[in-house]
Amino acid sequence: MENKRDLSDSIQSYFYGVSSSIHKLLEERELKNTSISKELVSKLKSARKKPEREYLIYYVLSKYPVSSYLSSKHFPTYIENDIDETIRLIAPMQAELGYSKEEKSDTLTYKNFGCSLAHFLSNNDNKSYENIEKKFLDILASPKSQLSTRLYSLISILQGSSINLNINWPHLYYDIFNWENNRNVQNKWAIEFYKNLRKDSDHI
Repeated sequence: MENKRDLSDSIQSYFYGVSSSIHKLLEERELKNTSISKELVSKLKSARKKPEREYLIYYVLSKYPVSSYLSSKHFPTYIENDIDETIRLIAPMQAELGYSKEEKSDTLTYKNFGCSLAHFLSNNDNKSYENIEKKFLDILASPKSQLSTRLYSLISILQGSSINLNINWPHLYYDIFNWENNRNVQNKWAIEFYKNLRKDSDHI
């Protein structure tokens, strides 16, 4: 029986495998534009609005080398349910919004989504800071069931900028997995958001 720390590490490792698999698929679609990569990315993206999205997502993951690793993981049923819910919520979003040619290699240095958003705002002459901050605070107050729409809405708005919003996707999966276990995730997002806004920014 795994202890709590080992279980947490296993879950984080699992989400890293999912996120890495999707990123590699997006990269292949972008750079090689193969028919299979286009088909699989399309299935992932369409899964966001389909009731059978879990089936579509796992179908795509099963086509990628990470599938053998994922299938080797066994968690208690209640954890598997939370993992499935998290993947249904985030995987289609990552497929649509999670890759660009300009993506920086230091993406994983961003501690969480609050940190990513702060760096984006600090490096972008954005006239809608107050609206973005309000959307961010709305997300922090949202139940897990509403995160798909609200996170997608905010990220899609920002992805239209000339500056890339770099997201630590594995960490995002893990944070959403823990979203309703306690308030630590939301508190950490808020702390990193306000701590990392550039001090000379006009927003402050």
